[in-house]
Amino acid sequence: MKKILFTVAFLTALFINAQTILIVDNNSNIDTSPAHVFNTFSLAVAAAANGDIIYVQPSET
Repeated sequence: MKKILFTVAFLTALFINAQTILIVDNNSNIDTSPAHVFNTFSLAVAAAANGDIIYVQPSET
């Protein structure tokens, strides 16, 4: 029983501390409808929480 409780507690802790991946892409043809895609780096930083990952896509501008 203790092993099951430990396993459940461990898996719960993993899901609670899950990271969110945010994407910065200022291309005009990008679909920004998903909540995790941003046009500027500052908007992505403002939306990020501790432990989140921000990917910056290359751009000509």
